[in-house]
Amino acid sequence: MYKGKKYIIATVLLWLPMFVIQAQNSASYAKIDSMTYQLYQEKNWSALASLCEQVIGPQMDYYYLRMRAGIANYELGKYRAAARHFEKAKRFNNNDAVSNAYLQYAYLYSNRLEESKKIGALNKDVNFNNKYNAIALESGFKTTTKPNINLAFLNGITLIHGLGKQAGLMHSLNTYLQNEERYNVQQFQYYLRYTIALKGNFKLSVGAHYVFSNVEPKNYLVYEPPGFTHRPPPLTQTLLSIPANGISYTTITLPAQKNHEFIASANLVKQSDKIDLNIGATITKLDTTNLQMLNAGFVIYPFSNNNLQFGLQAFAYTYTQTQKFHTAFSPNLNARLFKNCYLQLSYFHNRNVNIIEQTGLLFNNSIDYTGERYTISPAYQVNPNFCIYGSYLFEKKFHLNDKTYYNYHLFLLGTKFNF
Repeated sequence: MYKGKKYIIATVLLWLPMFVIQAQNSASYAKIDSMTYQLYQEKNWSALASLCEQVIGPQMDYYYLRMRAGIANYELGKYRAAARHFEKAKRFNNNDAVSNAYLQYAYLYSNRLEESKKIGALNKDVNFNNKYNAIALESGFKTTTKPNINLAFLNGITLIHGLGKQAGLMHSLNTYLQNEERYNVQQFQYYLRYTIALKGNFKLSVGAHYVFSNVEPKNYLVYEPPGFTHRPPPLTQTLLSIPANGISYTTITLPAQKNHEFIASANLVKQSDKIDLNIGATITKLDTTNLQMLNAGFVIYPFSNNNLQFGLQAFAYTYTQTQKFHTAFSPNLNARLFKNCYLQLSYFHNRNVNIIEQTGLLFNNSIDYTGERYTISPAYQVNPNFCIYGSYLFEKKFHLNDKTYYNYHLFLLGTKFNF
């Protein structure tokens, strides 16, 4: 009898703490649920978001708590944080139309268009295709401090549209015209980018760029000091008479060229509410060089939205004329200054041949490489479907022939329509 009582007491003592913990968890659940519901009813979004961040964990996580956290962050404009909570809410109730609608908008306002489109395919009641389709027109010119290089003119049209339930396409047609001392250049470009939303908040972009260049050569004089060999060959050279001062010049004739050039690039992005990480690779077949390049970078969103973001892209590359790897980097900052006003700032640093940026979109195949570039790009959202933007670029170029630096100033104006 004594041993039986001892066994019963031991069993009770063993299970009692578990019942106490369960009772405490039930009490905590009821208290937290009541507090968060009250803050939700009061629309005290800041307090609600803060409380949810404190209490959500392995032992406290359920559909309504995630929905309240998501809505609170959504109302505060923290769309990237809101998306994270709505994603969790969907795991508790995947077919809920409310969480799907909120998640669709949270992705949209975070500029995650492919993810938004994917969720939109599940939510038949919400349709805003004009947020996914857009057309942009832009025109600009470049001027330089280098004598005998005239203005360069560039024009482009870009079309963005959805493809299927979770992908999108970007088409871009551009022209570039320039007249300088060495040659006249006419370029016609077509760029295509395919972007698809993958599982686990990954996004894959693949870009292809075709460039047709028509280069018309000119004759021009180059000072040739002793021992100097003009590059790049092949060239037609005629030695002129040597003046009394001993300075000699060479007439340089560049060969006529009609070039078909290609760029292929891929970029994979891992997205979260505070930071995006990316890696990519690019190969080229250009008239100036063949390039193989890797890139990696990050973008930080300190307020869990797109109102402020800053990041860095780093590049490692090799090209035809060398087997060594070279590096370049480009930090950038994007900020929403006012309700409808935005500003982007960026810097680029390089010390070798021109490289490729933005998944193959941005390239420069000039034999004069860009050592530094500063960019200022303001934008004004006139209404939800119409935007005006501009860019000013200051480039520090290295002239291949006379081994000197000169500057470029680029001015560009564009408009974007959603439809």
